[in-house]
Amino acid sequence: MLLLLLPWLYQCEFTETVQRPVGRLGQAWLPVNYDAGVRYAGPKGDTIVLKEQSRDTTYVASSSAGGAEVQVFSQRLNILLACDTPYTRIRYILTAAPQAPLQENARDELQVDYQSQDETRSLRLDMKPIAECLSPSCILRDSLLLRSLAADSVYLNRTDKSLSVLYLNKRLKVVGFRTPASHLYERIN
Repeated sequence: MLLLLLPWLYQCEFTETVQRPVGRLGQAWLPVNYDAGVRYAGPKGDTIVLKEQSRDTTYVASSSAGGAEVQVFSQRLNILLACDTPYTRIRYILTAAPQAPLQENARDELQVDYQSQDETRSLRLDMKPIAECLSPSCILRDSLLLRSLAADSVYLNRTDKSLSVLYLNKRLKVVGFRTPASHLYERIN
């Protein structure tokens, strides 16, 4: 009888571990060249510099993927861009789809948070050849013309009660942002 239970005990303890890396579609959206800083022009000719403050990689366990025998860990890339005057934090969080090892149609998810002293606005995108909005306040504009900048395929968070807006696209990353005080900063380099 003990011999019959032995294989069952080994099956209960055995789980396969899968580490799912983020895909190239999502990685193309991540900010680069922000270590030296990227300049943004303000409403009165002032300029600010957004610099990369931190970049880290972790793996998060997914309880919804894999089933009883497979434990899936999704790679999560976390990048923080910051400026102190005016207080601005833009955080990129790119998480690999937990189902990807098991389903071909699974997509990575990018969340970009714009935080001022007064509030936080978020954009969530599904990483497909053409990114798709996941957050209800997210919309896509085919083109956006700011004071001195024109950009294609710009995602932004709709304004409702707030004046703050984050403008984001694949090529320029942070195209610009509008503070809660309605001051527009747009990328100049």
